[in-house]
Amino acid sequence: MPRLEFAIIAALMLTLAAGCGQNTTGNDTPPAKKGAVFVDVSEHPDTGLPGFEVTTEPPTISTVTDSLGKALLENIDPGTYTLMVRKENYPATFSRNVVVAADLKKTVAVTFFPKVTVNVVDETLRPWAGATIALDSPPREAVTGADGIAEFEYLVNTDYQFTVRRDRYPDASFTIAAAPELQLTVPTGSPAVAILSPENGGNIYSVSNVTLRGEATDIEDGALDGNSLEWWSNRNGVLGHGAEILAEALETGRHTITLTATDSDGKKGTASAQVTVYNYNLDSYFPIPENQTWEYQYLVPGFFVTAEDGSEEYWEMKSISVIVAEGPRRRVEMNFDIARGSEVAHCRYTLTDFLETQSGNLYITRTEEKFEEWTVALPYLTMDMISTYSPRYLLLKNIEDPARERSWTTLTDVNTNWSYIYKGKSSYLNQEWKPISTTAETGDIEHVTTPKGTFTALPVTMREASGVERTWYLAKRVGPVKFTDNTFAPRSTAVLKNASLVNFSNKGGVSGTPRPATSGRAVRLDFRVNRKTGDNLRDLTEFLARIAPR
Repeated sequence: MPRLEFAIIAALMLTLAAGCGQNTTGNDTPPAKKGAVFVDVSEHPDTGLPGFEVTTEPPTISTVTDSLGKALLENIDPGTYTLMVRKENYPATFSRNVVVAADLKKTVAVTFFPKVTVNVVDETLRPWAGATIALDSPPREAVTGADGIAEFEYLVNTDYQFTVRRDRYPDASFTIAAAPELQLTVPTGSPAVAILSPENGGNIYSVSNVTLRGEATDIEDGALDGNSLEWWSNRNGVLGHGAEILAEALETGRHTITLTATDSDGKKGTASAQVTVYNYNLDSYFPIPENQTWEYQYLVPGFFVTAEDGSEEYWEMKSISVIVAEGPRRRVEMNFDIARGSEVAHCRYTLTDFLETQSGNLYITRTEEKFEEWTVALPYLTMDMISTYSPRYLLLKNIEDPARERSWTTLTDVNTNWSYIYKGKSSYLNQEWKPISTTAETGDIEHVTTPKGTFTALPVTMREASGVERTWYLAKRVGPVKFTDNTFAPRSTAVLKNASLVNFSNKGGVSGTPRPATSGRAVRLDFRVNRKTGDNLRDLTEFLARIAPR
């Protein structure tokens, strides 16, 4: 090829290459892409609806459905629009949000339902007659017939909120798309339950034959009773069935009592009450309620004792009280001042009986005693005694009606272990055994006047074969209001000064004006107490046990 021709061709190729990298129009931005919405409007079951106006908000373009009920909105900017379909004089409209995307055609099917049947049933498929069904938008209502069915006209295939209302039932709401036939299933009602007795936060003062009353009603079943109602305690378990029951035996302490009602559909309703159960034995002549107290006063204020050196001591009773602790344990505490010339010492004697009740009888299974003497702070003399009974000792028969049997006899063996410490020196362990034969007799009702008031009381006299004799005067719901024994001559007598049970219920037969107790003359015990050797210490504690109100 000649050189000139080659140079011309090379120049042309360089020119073309430079031109390929340039935009000859001078505009670097490509044209915006649009979207479209295709609308298919019909009336159920499948009839196209022509002449319906199709618009958007914000406005884009408007069109009208063709003879088959179809319409196309084109060249719409991407975004979210409210699509509206309506026709003058047609009883329903359509409105829905649609999202338009670039280069895509959104298809929206619009179906109008001239008639929508709504069937309302409960969970067991029983029809709900007389229920009102309300629509949120547009607002309208319909009432179900005996078959539980109501009808709405001209709904469209979009979500509606249906609210079902019926007397005595809570409202039930459903969000569901319209269709020719709809079923709304409402929950059946649960029983409404109430505990009438005991009241929540209250106290129960007996562990046996406690009345529990409640009620339960159900919308479908009405009043419930029998096996439909179950009583339960978190301490005792199932207590019984029915609207009113007698709980035969409850544990003492804090309980959650629950009444559960079950209707014919298996639905349950509950009510609970928090109560505290005490063993007050309010129908007993010897009640032993936990944490209750009694105070007594002896008409003989004191006694004389001969000390180991031959000097005379005067023991003046300062207080005598009883408290029942868990177990139950009945604890008697007696406090004395001991005058020895110009010196005054103090004594505390406690006696605790461990009690059991069975078949309406009251027994002692064990007794613990403690004797302490001191002048300033720490005791210089302590004595501990533990007695066990085989068989258990019958303290009182028929505690709710001791007069049912005018007399009875109890036989038991008592084993006692005791020891003492005097000024830091311990004794050896002493052991005793002896049989006890006791005959009891009940008398006729008497009126007993005490510093607490006048009580209707039943006398019960206990006579041991050893010659010891004591008489209790027992008031129902209170226990011993008077106590006499033949330790002294004349007989020593203690009367009730105060009792928390009387303060609690005022149902112990108390009446009249309290009368101060009249003191008697102090007596002298015919034995000498030697604290160093322990001589007659046991006799002294046995004497104190005899005058204790037990």
